[in-house]
Amino acid sequence: LDFVLELAPNGDLSDLVRKYGSLRLPSVRWYTAQIVDAILWMHSKGIVHRDMKPENVLLDADLRVRLTDFGSAYIAQNLDLCE
Repeated sequence: LDFVLELAPNGDLSDLVRKYGSLRLPSVRWYTAQIVDAILWMHSKGIVHRDMKPENVLLDADLRVRLTDFGSAYIAQNLDLCE
């Protein structure tokens, strides 16, 4: 059994906020748009994360968002997220 992960050398979103303090509006828009896009994609596949927080938003080498920690995720049958 092998377990492969993508490298996120820039840590997580909470590290970024701790390092720079409050983020400027263009940065907030950049990260928010990526997070919303990722959540919409997951919902289209019938997955609800259920543990979104800055520590679960990793940043790759290009500072793009990678969501992690799906331990409490809900996987819907027939893509029905309402159950």
